[in-house]
Amino acid sequence: MSRRTLPMLSIALCFVGLLAVLAEAHPQAGSSTDTAIEPIVAWTCPVHREVHSDSEGTCPICQEILVQTLITQSWTCPLHSVITANEAGRCPICQRSLIPITMEIGWTCPMHQEIYELHEGICPICKMDLVRKDRARPHEDHNPKRGGIFFMAPDNWHHLEGTYLEPGIFRVYFYDNYSQPITAKDFKGRIVLGETYDSELREIRETESYPLNVITHQDANGVYMEAHVDKKNLPTEIIAKIQFEPDSSEERFDFIFADYSITAKNEESIENTTQPAGGEAQLFAGQTKAIPENPSEIAFEIATRDLKIQLLIRRGRFNEIWVPALESKDLVLALNKHLAELENQPRQLLRIAMKDIVRAAYMLDWYGDLGNKQLVSEAYMLFGKAVHDIKNIYDLP
Repeated sequence: MSRRTLPMLSIALCFVGLLAVLAEAHPQAGSSTDTAIEPIVAWTCPVHREVHSDSEGTCPICQEILVQTLITQSWTCPLHSVITANEAGRCPICQRSLIPITMEIGWTCPMHQEIYELHEGICPICKMDLVRKDRARPHEDHNPKRGGIFFMAPDNWHHLEGTYLEPGIFRVYFYDNYSQPITAKDFKGRIVLGETYDSELREIRETESYPLNVITHQDANGVYMEAHVDKKNLPTEIIAKIQFEPDSSEERFDFIFADYSITAKNEESIENTTQPAGGEAQLFAGQTKAIPENPSEIAFEIATRDLKIQLLIRRGRFNEIWVPALESKDLVLALNKHLAELENQPRQLLRIAMKDIVRAAYMLDWYGDLGNKQLVSEAYMLFGKAVHDIKNIYDLP
């Protein structure tokens, strides 16, 4: 997920239905070997295990044919990933509600942990029988850990969570592609609170900015960056510009806070906080979602998702757009069997609108994870126009 040669790779991965990663395997968050959830079939690359799809195909990285594997669902704590469970509940450490994640069912050697296979068998080194050990997959948990807003960087490895703790304090926490905390000691950044367009230079200029400082005192351990700004009333928009590598360019992330983030001072509010399911958890829910048979009802459902996307964009909840966007993609594909029912002109218009919604849905999914407001808005222009055309075809208000 480059998060996209990375832009081209990203688009390629989108069109197999899921985002892929280029990072090497990292230590897993946990394992589960006894689950109440019925496993479902998925496909993955035998070389690049981070590539996964819900249908057969080839790996967009090496062009190997994807092999069949099984995935199942487990639950983990958004903050303490060492905790895994077979059903929903609360973390025994912090009492947060557990969130669903997708686990890949696999087998490993008891003596050689570097051996990991997708099917039962024997170890190629010592010939011992492999034992089952499920493992988490990258990008399965994009849920906020501290009540903030969670985004993925374009390099498809760094992740960050922006929090607005109280008036004047903005803090960013950083994670790897398994949502494990990482230090910010080598990062540089700043936040921007005001921008203006210079018509003569034809560029956007910053009118108000503050440095993001790495916090290195004992209890922080250099994990996050923080900026102290003039107090801003809610809702407030904060643009974070982060440089992850010395030779890399800055990456932009747009945060819009409608409320203050959860902190140790208001930890009791966690009891009433629900986290959206991340990663492929939607695959399980999607198994039972019914798509209407009537094309007008399908169009109505698409229009409903369009309103949800508009609301999420206005509220700055870009990392949640993927749900209604990909639901719209599934709905619009269901209209394909109804094309013959239309006259020639509306049929051609529907074909174009269907193509645009599929393309825009993947763009919204990708750009929403990146937290780039401009790119999200550009993708929505394509999406919104296509929805407008579908509403006209089926005479919806």
